Amino acid sequence: MATWLVVCIAAACAAAAAAVVFAAMFAKVASARAESAARAAELAAVREQMEMQKVHYESVMAGSEKTFRDLAQKVLEERSEKLRKEGGEQLKGVVDPLLKDIQEFRRKMEALNSEAAERGGKLDERIKSLTEKTATVTAEAKELAEAIRGDSQVIGEWGEIQLRRVLEISGLQENTDYTYQDTLSSADSSRKNLRTDVQVKMPDGRVLVIDSKNTVESYVEFANAEGESREALREKIVAAVKGHVDELARADYARNVKNACEWTLMYIPFEEVYLIAMKGTVKVGGERRLLRDYARERSIVFVNSTSLVPVLRLVELAWQKKDSDKKTEKIAQECAALCKKAETFLRSYAEVGKTIRKLSDAYNTGLGQLSTGPGNLVKKLGEIGSLAPKQIAALPTDEDYSSANALPDSVPSSASM
Repeated sequence: MATWLVVCIAAACAAAAAAVVFAAMFAKVASARAESAARAAELAAVREQMEMQKVHYESVMAGSEKTFRDLAQKVLEERSEKLRKEGGEQLKGVVDPLLKDIQEFRRKMEALNSEAAERGGKLDERIKSLTEKTATVTAEAKELAEAIRGDSQVIGEWGEIQLRRVLEISGLQENTDYTYQDTLSSADSSRKNLRTDVQVKMPDGRVLVIDSKNTVESYVEFANAEGESREALREKIVAAVKGHVDELARADYARNVKNACEWTLMYIPFEEVYLIAMKGTVKVGGERRLLRDYARERSIVFVNSTSLVPVLRLVELAWQKKDSDKKTEKIAQECAALCKKAETFLRSYAEVGKTIRKLSDAYNTGLGQLSTGPGNLVKKLGEIGSLAPKQIAALPTDEDYSSANALPDSVPSSASM
């Protein structure tokens, strides 16, 4: 009985303990349900907040993209327009004078070539005309020889007149290209008031002295003689010419005429006398020598109407060459100025390239800060979106933004332009 009573008491105690345990368990379940309800409410609030952040983020992204795109486009357009305007005005200011100088240079070159061609075409006609006129002068000289024979003053004046005619035939003008009968003082006190027949002006500032010498009487006698007497008269002509050579040697025009050339031209108007003088010989120091060599040793050269014309023509060509050299020098100066302007143009164009490169660098820097560079704005906004895990896939990355944005990655360099 007692045992049964103990068992009953133990069972009652166990039941009571079980009741207490069940009561505690129900209390915990109730508490867990309440906490679960609170967490569910909190989770709903978080979801609502994340939804609001998503909407705000999308709004910010849309506004930022449009703002940056518009700003970059505006800056690029303003810089491009300013650069185009300034560069166009600067290039125009350089190119227009450059083109004008090139056209002027071309015009001068064409005029110079045309002038040279015209001179070349007239040269043959001029030589032919001079040859014909020289033959006329020689013929007239023979006809007048008889008329002026015996009057030494008239003979001298006639020779000088023939010389002046040859100068005129050659195209030289008195007091412009040559001077006639200049009187000068001799360095030798025993010879005063020397007078040159003609002084031809040379391009280098020097003068070429030409003196006319006649042997009219000896020539007329030689022309009228026949047989063996002609040889004796030939020697008489040679002796007369030698006397003229010695006279010119004593005058020493190379020393007494200021800026005179070393050589003096002895003009012989008669063709036959000239040929005799060129072939004749004289006795010097016990030996026979050519008269022309004797004269050349004394800086005297024989010329007649035919041989004097080419000499004077060379003088004229020398003057033409000097004028041509002046024009060439002027053209060279124009070319130098043209090259200088071209250099200025290239420098200005290089400055334009530098400005373009600076604009390109500024644009690329802004683009890098916006979407392509490390730590760019698009990437930062993506990191903000990572707070909403479910929305990460919907947010654009910096690569997506770079490939989708309408702005170029870079501006062409000045080299490619």
